[in-house]
Amino acid sequence: MDISSSHLFNRFFKTGASTQPNQSQLSAPTGIRQSIDAIDNETLASQSRQPQEKDGTQFIYAGLDSSGHGHYFSAERQEAIDAVLERLSPEQQHAIRGNSRLNIDLMENDQFTEFANSLTDEELNKAIDAFIGLATSAELRIMYRADILSPANAMSDFMDIVSAAEPELRQQILDQAVQYASKVHPGDSQQTYTQNGHTKEIRQTANDLVNFVGQLKNHDNPERLINNLQQLSATNQSHLLEIYSLDQSLGDRVSSTLQNHNLSDDVQGQLLEFLSSVSKETAAWTKGFELSNRAPDDDATVIIDIDDFFYKVGYEMMTDTLDLIENYSFTDEQLLKMTAELSSLDRSNQRAYLEITTTGFKRLFGNENSHPIDMSEHEEAFATISALREDEDTRNLVFFSRMGEQRMNDNGTGSNFYYLKGRDESAKDLTETVEALVTHAWLNQKKNSNGDISDTLQLVKQLGQLSAKERDASVDRVWALSFVDEPLINQDHLS
Repeated sequence: MDISSSHLFNRFFKTGASTQPNQSQLSAPTGIRQSIDAIDNETLASQSRQPQEKDGTQFIYAGLDSSGHGHYFSAERQEAIDAVLERLSPEQQHAIRGNSRLNIDLMENDQFTEFANSLTDEELNKAIDAFIGLATSAELRIMYRADILSPANAMSDFMDIVSAAEPELRQQILDQAVQYASKVHPGDSQQTYTQNGHTKEIRQTANDLVNFVGQLKNHDNPERLINNLQQLSATNQSHLLEIYSLDQSLGDRVSSTLQNHNLSDDVQGQLLEFLSSVSKETAAWTKGFELSNRAPDDDATVIIDIDDFFYKVGYEMMTDTLDLIENYSFTDEQLLKMTAELSSLDRSNQRAYLEITTTGFKRLFGNENSHPIDMSEHEEAFATISALREDEDTRNLVFFSRMGEQRMNDNGTGSNFYYLKGRDESAKDLTETVEALVTHAWLNQKKNSNGDISDTLQLVKQLGQLSAKERDASVDRVWALSFVDEPLINQDHLS
């Protein structure tokens, strides 16, 4: 899908002060609440369960459903529900009776009683623990995520998944679900609620459980999913589930990369934390979107970072990072340095940092290597790339090279909008900018005994002061003068 203007996206990405809910609408006044709390709940429950007859059928009042409406079960239905409840612990029974999503919405589902009757007592108790966790909605995000299921759908999907699983896999699913359910904080009667129900902090505790159920539903190999998760610490499992929630193939690839490379625990933790943050900030609903492919005479403009949170951009950021791990054998110190620096930057700077790193190493070592490059043997090359990507001016120059001229306001000041380039031209200019700078820096540091690349950084400042047209022309000249179609690492004779 082409995005040819920015005004549409401003509607989705614009943030501002949200309207605060009237607190009088969120909780009862203290005096009333205390009076309600003082009512003999046992007496009330006893009275409300007296059968009511309608058209010859007896009904029993069950309570308020999740929409706040009174709900009745037939006496026959209530008998079936009571038979299930008797198999549960007192704590589980209390949790169910105190939550309308469980006491009404789940219990009225014929699927539930059939599901419960198909399980052993041990399996049922584990499943109920999962349901109690699933009754708490997962975190609502600005960037809509299709995998964040409603509690009712998540419970229904979980029953389908467990029912279809073979006995050994069923136990694995239930055990893993109980692990995530134990982290869910259901809130309490003194909790201050937002208009959407649970607070953000409480919703976040349900993310792992809901993501897990969503992935069980979508993954073509649940055993592999569970195995991938069990290889990691609890914190890293949360990170991996976040990655899976964006793209199943990415989750599998991350797991494979971790298992096939001897990464320390510290490196694994920082790498997964960075990748999961990229996933979390990526707008999944933009899958298929990209900037319009504009003709040279077209005057379309966009905000410079409008595509920062596009699915395509987030996906490529993550695959670029994995390509680096797989194609180069970094030391722990080098990887910790990269992931820490990436995590400290905003999205635009992360994109430029990764572009300098991936294109820069290809320029240094070439595209086709039979085995990963041992970076402990190429500290000069690593230092050259580090000096460039750590420089803010260099990152800005690389990031802006994708775009044309800045659009000016009527008063002559620069706006936040830039003219689009055609896709091929944009990609070419981005690549050639990095290649030209890396080549210039590599030759300079080889010439200077102390590895200094200050001449290159000065060139960056000069290029940054030019118009887009002048900048691109200058980069073309630098690139043409220095480019040789072989890896820089083999070009010591040029220094």
